[in-house]
Amino acid sequence: MNKVYMMGYDTWGAGMLVEDYLKQCRESAKYRLGSWFVLEVRTALVASLIIYAFQDWDEWLIRGIGSVATEPLFRKIGYGHQIVRAASNRLIEEESVRIVLLYSDIGSSFYEDIGYIPLPAPYQKKPGSILMARMHPRFDADVVDRYKDRIPKYF
Repeated sequence: MNKVYMMGYDTWGAGMLVEDYLKQCRESAKYRLGSWFVLEVRTALVASLIIYAFQDWDEWLIRGIGSVATEPLFRKIGYGHQIVRAASNRLIEEESVRIVLLYSDIGSSFYEDIGYIPLPAPYQKKPGSILMARMHPRFDADVVDRYKDRIPKYF
């Protein structure tokens, strides 16, 4: 897992000693709550993310994607898109998930290219991050509004 954790060191561990950052990751309750999804090319780990299961909204199965990171040497060549697309498609197609949520700390265009849309301002929960959703088969604003109290604050 150290290789997976280190993918995000330059973003989430800035100013920390590597060993302190890794210790924080190993002890993270947040990291233990989800299931890690990794992309490997040949024998190299190139990207990772965490999938979280949330309380379903009645018949709507809800999952979240967080901690998306790409190994610095493999950035800007599409692996970030590839892993988010693969994880999202797997959730929707194989697990019948109807809504996949994520918080973007890098703006919305990266995720919009994969089918996510930013939720309207009243649903935004964390300053500096954009709550986005990919809904299957289509975006349904009424569903989001009906369950707005169940939207996770951040993950």
